[in-house]
Amino acid sequence: MVSVIVLTYEHEAYIAQALDSILMQETDFSYEILIGDDASSDGTSDIVRKYAQAYPQTIQAFIREQNLGATRNLYDLLKRARGKYIASCEGDDFWSDPQKLQIQVDFLENQPEHSGCTHIVKVIDESGNSLGSEPKWICQKEHYTLKDFKGVYLPGQPASLVHKNFFLDESHDYSIIYRANTMIADRTISLILALQGPIYRMDRIMSCYRRHEYNDSQSATAVFFQKNQYVNQMQIEFTRRLEHYAKEEFSVHVSFTRFKLEQFVKAKIRAVLRAVSSIWRRYR
Repeated sequence: MVSVIVLTYEHEAYIAQALDSILMQETDFSYEILIGDDASSDGTSDIVRKYAQAYPQTIQAFIREQNLGATRNLYDLLKRARGKYIASCEGDDFWSDPQKLQIQVDFLENQPEHSGCTHIVKVIDESGNSLGSEPKWICQKEHYTLKDFKGVYLPGQPASLVHKNFFLDESHDYSIIYRANTMIADRTISLILALQGPIYRMDRIMSCYRRHEYNDSQSATAVFFQKNQYVNQMQIEFTRRLEHYAKEEFSVHVSFTRFKLEQFVKAKIRAVLRAVSSIWRRYR
């Protein structure tokens, strides 16, 4: 019924908790767990292998010999997924409610017009301490549609999302997941889902999202920003690719002009500040 996608990279301290939280799910249906370890250099792969050996009927582990990048790793797992629905949990996050999968699948079974559903997440730090409210890029609306995306806003944090497995349908090309960006897929996935139906947000906390400091982070989004201090121009190009994809693949015209303009202005401001700083250092 469900394929659970687990992306992991350098998550030695967290991956066991993530997998235990999936295995504790109480369901009246079967589910598979597909784990993609993207060539971790710590002990993550060893832990993943142990779980795969302990649960051979449930877990399939794909230990990459070379780093694929987060989105290529994800795309490979999505193409392998056989479930009617897909759920996700990155290796440093975890699910906190044993009824999570059952509740979300029951909703989607009864509301087939929805492409997916999410829920509230608890934000924690590296040690598990609560950090308060959800990220600002999470849309708080109960019913999320394409007009709520605006190029950047998501229906929920990835660990909260369960959605239809559109990737079984070969009438659409979903390789945009890795072609749009090598590191970030949540925005691309959100657009794909919103193009095919609304996404419902449940008023219940059922998972935990671990937020890292950028200087000590292993999450895909944080690593992306750590390695790219001035990413505004890339954000504009990323957004243009999503607009083009919606038009060419689904014949839906979308324009995220405001978001692109904000990125453009930020890029110009940063360029001016760098120039002023350079001049100041030269003549002080």
